[in-house]
Amino acid sequence: MNELLNPSLNAILGTRKRDRSPRIFLVEDEAIFALDLSEQLEDAGYTVCGTAEHAEAAWAGIQASQPDLVLMDVLIKGTTDGIETAMRLPKPGSPPVIFLTAFSDQKTIDRATRATPYGYLTKPVQLRELQAGIEVALYKREAEMRKHQSEAWLQACLSCATDALVGTDMDGKILYVNEAACQLLRSEASTLIGSAWRFAVTGAHPVMEVHQLVVKDEAGQERGVVRRLKPGSA
Repeated sequence: MNELLNPSLNAILGTRKRDRSPRIFLVEDEAIFALDLSEQLEDAGYTVCGTAEHAEAAWAGIQASQPDLVLMDVLIKGTTDGIETAMRLPKPGSPPVIFLTAFSDQKTIDRATRATPYGYLTKPVQLRELQAGIEVALYKREAEMRKHQSEAWLQACLSCATDALVGTDMDGKILYVNEAACQLLRSEASTLIGSAWRFAVTGAHPVMEVHQLVVKDEAGQERGVVRRLKPGSA
C-alpha cells in the first residue's frame, strides 16, 4: 500500500524534550492500516501502547495502558462507533482523543464535536499534519493539567490561611474563597463564587482595606489575583 506517513518529515516539526516518549493508543479496525500507522508512529518517536478494533477492547485497553493520547477511527467494528466510544470514556482522567477518519461530512463532524476531541483529522494524512495534531493535543493537555494543579494548589493555600483571602480571575470574578473570607463577608462560599469581588466586599463592609497579589503563569501571563481582605475603620 502507499505510504501514508513520511518519517523523514519528523525533523520539520522538531523534537520536544521529554522524559519519555508519549504513549499512544490506536483504535482502528483496518488491520493493515493500523499496523502501518503504528510503525510510522514508532518511527516518529512515539510509543504505541495498544490497539483495538472495537469499543469494548478500546475501553479495556485504554484503562489498562493509561495512554497519553488516543487516535480514534470513527467507523470501527461493533455496534458502537468511535464517537460514542470516545464519549463513554470515563471522566475525569480520560486521555485526549484525536479522531482519525475518512469521514469529513458535516453530520459526522457535528457528532464528533460533542465528544470534545482534541483534533479531527481525515485520512490519508501526512506525518507533518498528524504529528502537529498530536503535539498540539499533548501540549494542550499538559497546559490544562498545569492549570488544574495550580488552581488546586492555590485553593489549598487559601483554605489553610488564617487571613481572609479571595482568589479572582483578572476580571474580578471570585474563583476561590476561604473560610475566613466567608466569615468576614458574611456569606457562604457557594454564594460568593462567581460573583464580582467588589460587590461582595461592598455588601459586607462599606470600608475595607484590600491587599492584592497578581498571580502569573510560567509564561509570565497574568492569570488571576489573590486579595487579602481586612475590615477597615469607618
